[in-house]
Amino acid sequence: MTLPTLVNKYQKKTYITGLQKFYTQISQVMLSMKQQTSCEDMSCMGFGGSINSAWVENAKKLFQQNYHILKFCYGTSTCEYEAFFINGTSSGKIFTANEFAFKTADGFIIKIMPWSGKWSSLTVDVNGPKKPNVIGRDIHLFRINEQGEVHPYYGYKYALTQDGVFNPNLYWKTNPNLCNPKSTTSNGSYGCTAKVIEEGWEMNF
Repeated sequence: MTLPTLVNKYQKKTYITGLQKFYTQISQVMLSMKQQTSCEDMSCMGFGGSINSAWVENAKKLFQQNYHILKFCYGTSTCEYEAFFINGTSSGKIFTANEFAFKTADGFIIKIMPWSGKWSSLTVDVNGPKKPNVIGRDIHLFRINEQGEVHPYYGYKYALTQDGVFNPNLYWKTNPNLCNPKSTTSNGSYGCTAKVIEEGWEMNF
């Protein structure tokens, strides 16, 4: 095994370790928030609707109770940087001033936003602004359903529509463009987090 291969293998392992830690933490955090608010769903906890000052203040309060937060990023551009797809092309700026994000003592930058229907959008960079800043490597995408359950974006649970019908276009296993280093589509990295988790915490790409 060559040195570059060993380095690449080690880097992937550190990304996966960070992802595992975050996934465990955030799942526990959502359960804690339910207990702290005596709520059973995201709307009751204050994460429904659209982002505004009340939404932001509520989110700050809840996350401060559950994370050691070094900095909130909403309203400032000091947290933003460029992210990339796994094919090497730019996906644009991430953690911008109009997105609710924060830095933790663990080195994570976490973003949660109201998104669509019954889902909230959740993004994490497990090593902060350090490179490579690639979606599917150190940046990972999740969705939180109305019950506060965290699922990887384009994973099996996400591909089940609200009425329980499976949509193959929304699942990385049945839509190869959702995690494909050769993909030229804008969502060519979006299913990679689900692929890592559902393949037993392996980064086979």
